[in-house]
Amino acid sequence: MDREREARIRQARAVRDAQAKELALEPGVLAPRAALEAVVDRRPHDEGGLVGCLGRRWRASVMAPVLLALVGGWKGGAAADAEPA
Repeated sequence: MDREREARIRQARAVRDAQAKELALEPGVLAPRAALEAVVDRRPHDEGGLVGCLGRRWRASVMAPVLLALVGGWKGGAAADAEPA
């Protein structure tokens, strides 16, 4: 596993866990690990991109403020800044 990717997944999980606690939800209901991995891999730059990663609009709406800020702070920024595959 790529260490940087795993570190980003841990960061995403930490913000997810904090949001889940605040909302009294199970963290996996708010954003399963696979969804967080999609966020790390795709680095969405808006709420619409988060819907594609998280699978549900309500999840994206709740998580957008924290996840988009997190993604924007990663080296390379959002996927829009990354080179095409």
